[in-house]
Amino acid sequence: MISVEPLIYILIFVAVLALVQGAYLVIFGKSISMDGKVNRRLDMLDKGGSREQVLDQLRKEMTQHMKSQSIPIYALLADRAQKANIAFTPIQLIIMMFVVSGVSFMLLTMLTGVGVPIRSLVAVLMGVGGIFVWVSNKAKKRMNMLAEQ
Repeated sequence: MISVEPLIYILIFVAVLALVQGAYLVIFGKSISMDGKVNRRLDMLDKGGSREQVLDQLRKEMTQHMKSQSIPIYALLADRAQKANIAFTPIQLIIMMFVVSGVSFMLLTMLTGVGVPIRSLVAVLMGVGGIFVWVSNKAKKRMNMLAEQ
């Protein structure tokens, strides 16, 4: 007989990815569109910022991910996060990894009967892996859009 547990692991991982994407859209929904970024730059200029100040602020936001490479887990994501130009800061992404790992652990506890060490390991892999896959997909989409332009 085929075990159901691998299917449960896959479903939990997919649910975690959907949760991350949904949270991102709820929190940053309108601000992530290309028009929103152009409008944000124009709004900053309208509020009295000089062109140089606005460009410095936008560059600072874009390079925040590369400056955070010294954080062990985050070093894996820094390059992709910069390419994705996501609205989350490095610390927020790490917090999301912990939250997603916690949710995964709770779901694994409720839906499977495996031991705590295995549940913990799988939950951490789902949390870190889920965020990594999500950021990688956003970076890939953005790079493809830039290549098309």
